This record gives sequence, structure tokens and C-alpha cells, in this order.
Amino acid sequence: MASSPVQNRDEWIETMEPRLKKLFTYGLDTNEDWKKFWQEKQSDSRREEVAEFVKPDVTVETPEGANYVTLNTSIVRTSAVVHVDYTGSIIITHQMKRDKKYDEMEAQNWGLGEAVARKPHEMAVALMYNGFTTSKSADEVAWFSNSHPLKNAPTLYGDNLITTALGPQGINDALVNLQGTLNENGKPIPMGSKKVKLFVPPALAQLGRQLTMKGDYLPNSANFNRNTFDLECIPLPFLNLCTASHQQTQYYVQDSQYCENYFYEREGPTYDMVTDPLNDNTIIKVRHAFSFHVAGWRGTVGSTGLG
Repeated sequence: MASSPVQNRDEWIETMEPRLKKLFTYGLDTNEDWKKFWQEKQSDSRREEVAEFVKPDVTVETPEGANYVTLNTSIVRTSAVVHVDYTGSIIITHQMKRDKKYDEMEAQNWGLGEAVARKPHEMAVALMYNGFTTSKSADEVAWFSNSHPLKNAPTLYGDNLITTALGPQGINDALVNLQGTLNENGKPIPMGSKKVKLFVPPALAQLGRQLTMKGDYLPNSANFNRNTFDLECIPLPFLNLCTASHQQTQYYVQDSQYCENYFYEREGPTYDMVTDPLNDNTIIKVRHAFSFHVAGWRGTVGSTGLG
């Protein structure tokens, strides 16, 4: 009776481990446009703390021969985040290896990579579309709000929320809001003077791209006005995960130089493959440690687009 050859461990290590790791990497390298919305940082500690400051207001007129005037910086508040570990594993049985079920092994590895990539992606966009309600900045106010408290201007409030639908008027309103962002002294910060990023759901991708065509005709312009907006449009398909009424109408305008929302990567993703000597199954495991933190509300304007 003839017997089919069984792949031994040496052959597995030499031929399949590199291939499966490569396929995991392909699955991992999916759409990462969401990272353009966040300040990405590597972390070497379990906990990251961010302080918000009142910066010096203006320099002071100084008489001849007088000492320099001391300008003070003070802390408004501090906020912190603790990184969380996320893990996953798949099992390739001895029988799968013996029977050379390569398609199934490859699909599992690609899928494991996609699962690792999807986790922070889904968390990132959830913070965005929940920013009108439950996602809060460090001041304990909804991320996109017109009532952010200012330390040295108690009668004024910071505002990074609009409701105008996406279009020429909506972009104009967002840029006016962005350029009117107030510091803790209640004075404007010159945001949005250069190219800003526009993040949209798939339903607004075409309109968003039209609004980036600087010098071309503005969409739906009755007077054939030329487009003067300096934008980069970034569609984020996962914004469709939003179940609220603003799912198809939401959009966000951001000056990346000033935004204070962070994606901290603490570890990984790490990929490891071990074979259990008791059953000859191969366990492929992944660990990823990271966190998101909205330390400050400035730098991004959000719109529900609902009017």
C-alpha cells in the first residue's frame, strides 16, 4: 500500500513559515488612511500623560534699561491614557499540514493580518463619528462642541462644531471656524491658513474630490465661481460603521499642525509561530498594544452635515 509523503517540520519551517508571514503582512497592510487623521507616536511606557498649557499671551512694552518681562506658561489640565493589549491566534492543524491545505492556511494568515489592522482602524473612526456625542476631549466636553471652556476667558467658549452640509458653503464655514479657534486666553490661533485635510464617508467622496480641484468650477455654483479651497480629500470607508443619522453626511476638516489627538503604538504587531509538541499543531499568534487619546479639541472641526 502506497503512502503519501508527510511534510516534516524542517520542510515546514523552510517553505511555509516565510510565506505565511508574508501573507499576514499583506493582510496587515490594508487601507491606513485613517492614520492621516491622528498624530501617530511610538510609546515606550505603559501610560502616556499629556498636559495642555496656557502659553504666554503677548510680549510687553519694556522701558529703556529695564529688565526683561517674564512671560508665564501654566498648565490648564492633564489627561492620560493606558495602553491596552489586543491579541489573536489561529491554529494550523497537523492534518492541514499533512494534507497540504495551502489555500486554507494562506486565507487564515491573510485574515489574521486583516483582523489586526481592522481593530485600531475601527476604533479610530468610532472616536470620530462619536465625537459629536460620547467621545470627549480632555476637558470632558464632546470632542466637537461649541462649549469648550477657556481657562483665562471664562465668558468665552471654544468652538469646533458646525452642522452645514458638505459643499462650498460647508467648507467655508469649517475654515472660518478653524481660523477662529481660540486659545486659552480667548484669542484666535492662525489655523487653516495652508492646505487642510478633508475627511469624508464614501457617500461624499466624489463631492469631496471636486472641492479639492483648486481653480476649477465650484460644484453646484450658479455663477460658475472658481474653487479657491486648498484641500486634500481623504475618504474613510469605515465611517459607514456609524449608525447615527449623520452616517452619510459627516465630514471633518483638520489642520494637522495643531491637532492634539494621538494614536500611541506601544508594541507590535508582533507575529510568532510555534508548534505544539503534544499534537503537532502550529499556533500562529499576534499581539498589538496601542491606545487613542484626544488630549485637546483644537485643530479639527467636525460637521454632522445635517444643517
